This record gives sequence, structure tokens and C-alpha cells, in this order.
Amino acid sequence: MNGLSWANSNPAELPPEEMDCNRQVLDRLCAAGIKVVLVDRDIEAYPQRSEFTRIGYDNRRGGTLVTSHLIATGCRRIAFVGIPEVSTAVQDRLAGYYEALRTHGIGADPELVRETDGPDEEFCRKLVSEARPDGIVCKSDRFAAMLGRHLMAMGLRIGQDVKLAGFDDDPIATFLPVPLTTVRLPARPFAEAAFAEVTTDADQQGSSTQRQIIIDCELAVRASTAS
Repeated sequence: MNGLSWANSNPAELPPEEMDCNRQVLDRLCAAGIKVVLVDRDIEAYPQRSEFTRIGYDNRRGGTLVTSHLIATGCRRIAFVGIPEVSTAVQDRLAGYYEALRTHGIGADPELVRETDGPDEEFCRKLVSEARPDGIVCKSDRFAAMLGRHLMAMGLRIGQDVKLAGFDDDPIATFLPVPLTTVRLPARPFAEAAFAEVTTDADQQGSSTQRQIIIDCELAVRASTAS
């Protein structure tokens, strides 16, 4: 690798006004002669792009897959729970959610898109009483696990009264009381692409081209969205 150093950097999920923190970190890495490949998200807010190569998952397709799946099971009031402003990955998942609704002729209700740092009991009660969802897509499996716990405490049956899905295929997804349907983001092809990118950059001794490398995702259907 010609003695060159490299690093994969996963930018922190920060509000727009604090995004400069990521830029400061990467500027220091570059000043030290370290090649950088961004993991999952950029340091610039969409649609802007930084000068670094980014490797990410096809989160938009994932959002479309899981929302279309819920529609196919009969859901028509599908909520999306997350904070898209601080994550390009969640922005893409939300875009896929909207795309699936549009494709199936279902109007997007603003009441069904909810932002939270973590779905607590009060949030879940408001979601159910105000938005009346029959299906819920969470930005991550951990959000879905927290939300599902509160819904069950309220007497709702996951997979029957309300269908629930997440993202990441976190190990907790299969161990929940009702195993969770999720969008699986395979690690091996991602790691192989990241390694190939940084080693290629090193061999070229710094002559890199800004690129985006997108890794596909897949839907893992479990009991939380059973008919």
C-alpha cells in the first residue's frame, strides 16, 4: 500500500447547525495524510456532496420495500418514525416510504410522519390516538423495539392490531416477543467494497475520484407484519 494510511469514517448524526464538527475531524485526518472513505452518510446535507467517496446502502429502496410490504398486507395508514434531519440514511428511508405510498395511490398524511429522539410511552400514546396507524416503519430496529414494548403495554397486538417494521436487522430483531420484520443491510459486501476502495486509493497514491458506492439491501419478513 506504498506506506499510505487510510481510514473509514462514519460521520456522526448531528443537526445541520452542528455538522461542521464532522468537517473539522476529516480536515485533521486529511492534513495528517490519511485517506478517507465515508461510511453510510456524507458530511454535507443532501443534495450537497463532499469531496470524499461515500459507501452506503440503498436506503431509499429499503424504505420502498418495507412500506410496499405493509401495503400488501392490507395497511393503509402507515406511520414513519425517525429523525430524517440528522441522517442522510433516514432521509433516504423516508423518501422510499413516500415513493411506495405514491406508487400505490395512497396519499401522504403529515400526521403519520413522527420525529422523536426515542419513542417513549407518551410519544406512543399520541401516535396511536392522533395518527391511528395500522402499520409503522421505524428508522431502526432499536426504535421499533422501544415502540413495540409500549404498544404491547397499551394492549395492542403487534402483527395483528398494528404491524411493525424496522431497519438494520439488529440481533435484537429475532429475539423480541414478536420477531421483527426489518430491512437487512448485509455487512460483508459493504466491508469488501470499503476495503477495495481504500486500498485502490492508496495504490494510486492519492489520485482518487469522488464516488458513491451503493450496496443493496433486502427485506426480512417476520411475525411483526404477519397477516
